[in-house]
Amino acid sequence: MNKHLTRILYGSALATTRGKLVLTAILIALFLLSLPGFKEYYTVYPLQLTAGILMASVLYIPTLIALWYFDRREREPWPLALLAVLSVTLFFGPVASQVLGTIDKFIPVTWVVGLVEEFWKVAPLLLLVLFLPRAVNGTRDGFIYGALGGFGFAILEYAANTTFDYFPDKGWAAFPEGLARFNLLGTHNHIIWAAAIGAAIGWATTQRTGWKRFVVPVAVYLAVAAVHIFEDKGGNIVTTLIGGATLEPLIVAQPNPEQFMEKIFLPSQIYLGTVNVLLINIAILPVLFVALRRSGDAERRVIRDQLQGEVGRAVTPEEYEGVLADRRYRTRKPPGLAKPVARKIMQLQDELAFHKEFTASRDGDPESDPPIVTLRRLIASERANVVDAGHAT
Repeated sequence: MNKHLTRILYGSALATTRGKLVLTAILIALFLLSLPGFKEYYTVYPLQLTAGILMASVLYIPTLIALWYFDRREREPWPLALLAVLSVTLFFGPVASQVLGTIDKFIPVTWVVGLVEEFWKVAPLLLLVLFLPRAVNGTRDGFIYGALGGFGFAILEYAANTTFDYFPDKGWAAFPEGLARFNLLGTHNHIIWAAAIGAAIGWATTQRTGWKRFVVPVAVYLAVAAVHIFEDKGGNIVTTLIGGATLEPLIVAQPNPEQFMEKIFLPSQIYLGTVNVLLINIAILPVLFVALRRSGDAERRVIRDQLQGEVGRAVTPEEYEGVLADRRYRTRKPPGLAKPVARKIMQLQDELAFHKEFTASRDGDPESDPPIVTLRRLIASERANVVDAGHAT
């Protein structure tokens, strides 16, 4: 119980042999059904695809930085975060491709691409909800894991487009030319779309009863899929025309417009990509902003309410004053402690709060729940280490 991931595993389906066998059977079945997709992705140009994935990962680093900030109150275990990305890049992405390939034999795939891809991008999150429910504490966690799944899909799509569409004709020159598909926001439509669906799924995990916990995620999924389909059916052309119209006055004002366009080709393409992300998601981005604000409020409420009963045990009265004073866009710092120790104790306290909230939602006993008992002990141990270090000096 001393490890974060071990505490999340406690009481989950994956803590049982049956749960592990069920998950394994699901993954094996998906792999066998989608084997042609895996072969297409990873055996034709394996080196080039890997290079494209690494390149895209670097281009979208701003997304990871933003997610790190949004996840500051209670960090997700890094193995789960990494698994959310890699499972989509290496597994669920090819599964989505195979599903689309099968559907394309019967109907035009552009009419269902949004429905298919948006589902498989959040598949890691759905598996976490089903098999590791302690891993998803609410809207913010759903947002994080959804965005990570979208990140995994975005880097795979970027790499696949460069590798299969451009590399055969242009060779390695296709990769620097691929910078034209970047944008100034350092993110991607797939990331934004998956984050929106993930936030809805995360919110639903906090609702124990009521029809909304089923209807809201499905409605958001369908709405996002519709935006995705619109993008592929001509929305990208519309946003390009709008972005081009805003550049036109600058271009025509030049002595030699054609020569000027050649000089600004790469930055103009990046600009148009940025316009696309902003305009195609003109309805989704404000919703995500509200979801992030409200999920931050919800996280602070959980921490405030659940740590109130820990004053004198896992939380000192001075530390709880900091909990009460905590506001948006910053993180509290337990007083009187060195920064690394303060950060570690704060993370343990926040994790304790969310485990207590989870246990209460399942009508469990917070005094006997092993993760909660362990967290109290770990916090006490950290304080003892500080005292012992002070005596030693």
